[in-house]
Amino acid sequence: MEFNYDVNEVGNRLTNKRMECKFTQEQVADMIGISTDSLSNYENGKRAISAEMLARLSVVYKTSIEYFIGVGQESSSNSEGKLQPEILIMLSKYNNKQQKALFSILKGIEEFNSAS
Repeated sequence: MEFNYDVNEVGNRLTNKRMECKFTQEQVADMIGISTDSLSNYENGKRAISAEMLARLSVVYKTSIEYFIGVGQESSSNSEGKLQPEILIMLSKYNNKQQKALFSILKGIEEFNSAS
């Protein structure tokens, strides 16, 4: 997907949103699977960001891709979803096998709750 946008404006919006969410660059980079240097380059307008990275960041920051590229309004964030990024940070500390085990545990809890 190709689209035109101002990399500096996107960088400013990324930085502002990260700071608003009180995340460090390291936390966000871990959540979306990139290096801290790459995130810094996006935030400083030194590197164009892909639609995939914008999509990942929009999930973390609970906003739209359109907001980042300046063609839409910021979506409102709700407090009930604030735990999701913390869970992503925690999961990133585990290897794939451990993540699958944790997922199995959560699925078991979900099945138990739906049977009740």
